[in-house]
Amino acid sequence: FLSRIFIRGPFEDLLSKGTSNCQKWWWTNILYINNFVPWNKIEICVGQSWYLSNDFQFFLIAPLFIWLLYKSPKTGVAVTLVTLACSCVAAGVITYGYNLGPTTVFDPNAANFTDFKLLYDKPWIRCHPI
Repeated sequence: FLSRIFIRGPFEDLLSKGTSNCQKWWWTNILYINNFVPWNKIEICVGQSWYLSNDFQFFLIAPLFIWLLYKSPKTGVAVTLVTLACSCVAAGVITYGYNLGPTTVFDPNAANFTDFKLLYDKPWIRCHPI
């Protein structure tokens, strides 16, 4: 509703296209699953909010790691290191399997957001320290 009031000016046509996406996908932002749904990232409502979803998902699983580190430091460190290793391996396997480039500058898939959909906003890729 408010977007119709505030979106005025030279970019009105461009910005008003996003309001239809928000009318369709608003619920994904409330549930913090907008880095999974919609799969077509061109339809995403509030494009930068995928990061909030990642942070919230990490917030949900962090107590498990903290509890493990508290109860058994060696097990906690081992599980944390395995999780980090799996994240790095997953990034490599997805990059190789979908023939993605090392950067979006020279990547032919950059135009259709393939790398973003598969790699950039997924939590299993974002949890490694690199």
